[in-house]
Amino acid sequence: MGQEQANSAESWVERRGSERVPASGEVHLQTAGGDWRGNLCDLSETGARVEIRNPPPVGATALLRWDGLELFSRIVWVKEDCCGVMFDKPISVAVVDHARGDATARSGPPANLGNIPFGKKRRPLGSVE
Repeated sequence: MGQEQANSAESWVERRGSERVPASGEVHLQTAGGDWRGNLCDLSETGARVEIRNPPPVGATALLRWDGLELFSRIVWVKEDCCGVMFDKPISVAVVDHARGDATARSGPPANLGNIPFGKKRRPLGSVE
């Protein structure tokens, strides 16, 4: 792997903003250059990894069909018989949790309620004590 590819890979990892979860199921990718069928490997709110023979090229826009969903996306990386797709719009946490097999969906980001002060008045903005 060249330095440019290493830098690109590092920036991709840093850009990933949501947790990937293992997922499975048949995927259909439709691009202007053709149609592909493959298997979903993992999923997040912002993208997925798809195992697919001769994947479409990086930069191709695609319509990803999986589990009754149709998601507009872009191919962001390709490696052998695998590719990464980034969704144009994030999917819901409930869809990701369903793919994971969670019985209970998350309602939002986890927060430690003990760190949230209730009833404490704040000083007005711009005032100095």
